[in-house]
Amino acid sequence: MRAGTEEVVVTGLGATTPLGGDAAATWAALLAGRSGARALTEEWAAGLPARVAATAAVDPAGVLGRTEA
Repeated sequence: MRAGTEEVVVTGLGATTPLGGDAAATWAALLAGRSGARALTEEWAAGLPARVAATAAVDPAGVLGRTEA
C-alpha cells in the first residue's frame, strides 16, 4: 500500500433509481437500454412546471412506516 492511501472493501451494493428498486434491477434496465424518464400523469404533479421526470421506482410508503416516509 502506498503512503497516504487507504484500503477500501466494498461489501454490498444498493440503489433505488427510476430504473429499479435495487441494484440488480437498475443494472438490468441499463443493459436493456431503458430510460427512467417518463411523463408525469399523477394528480399531484398537475401544478408542476415539469411534465417529464425520473421518479424513484419504489413507493416509499410501501417500504417505510408512515413516520419514516
